Amino acid sequence: GALAQIVVSFKGSKLHADLLRSKATLEVSQGKYGEALSTFLETHELYEALGEERSRAIVLQNIGSLYSDARDYERVLTYYKQASEAYPEDPALALSSHNNTGNALKELGRYDAAEAEFRAALEVAEEMGSPLLEARILTNIASTEYLAGDYGPAEETVRRGLRIAQSSAREWQPFLYGVRAQIALARGNLGLAQRYLERTFRDEDLTATSPYFRDFHDTAYEVFSELGDYRLASQHLLAFHRIDDQARDLSSTANNALLAARVDAQNRE
Repeated sequence: GALAQIVVSFKGSKLHADLLRSKATLEVSQGKYGEALSTFLETHELYEALGEERSRAIVLQNIGSLYSDARDYERVLTYYKQASEAYPEDPALALSSHNNTGNALKELGRYDAAEAEFRAALEVAEEMGSPLLEARILTNIASTEYLAGDYGPAEETVRRGLRIAQSSAREWQPFLYGVRAQIALARGNLGLAQRYLERTFRDEDLTATSPYFRDFHDTAYEVFSELGDYRLASQHLLAFHRIDDQARDLSSTANNALLAARVDAQNRE
């Protein structure tokens, strides 16, 4: 195909590396994690040899995101750190790096470090003038504060996020209300939690919600069980398991494929 012809004519060129990166991205979309890792590593070597630091940073983030799917968060941290060191001056890459590092730290239960990363991401989003990104990152900060048991600051952060979302990023309001419901539940206010959850799931088909809703389904199950609305509680429980099972399947597939690819690479060396 095109890649084979270019390899002959332009072996080792930036065009060759760019096409390899496209090939790796396609492999990810097809769930071929092992192949994608090998292709990304090959791409990384080419960019490094060419001195293409920005492209190299993007590939390191791509590899970090593979490990995020595999829930191997320590490796996620390693690759995003390398990406930041390779090319710190690009705002979009910096934002992605801080935000994804924050997510990995949050999954590892390192809430203070996660919050610091999210706040660094927020500064970049403000400089970029993107209300949607600001609202998304404020949701991440509020969620981290909530998990750390800092309910007052979490509520403040949600309010700040909602002020932005209501004027400029309406599509992100449901998730801010979701975190707000979690805070209300943690404080024992079921009525308030129910009101916020109604805003979170207002226009959603509970059998087809996106993975972003996973934790809010869990919260809704708790709230509606406590309120005695067992029919709605069971719908949310089913939705939680649907999303969670998909994520687990993806994670185990990705993990096995990445492990096999690493062993394979070590054997070749």
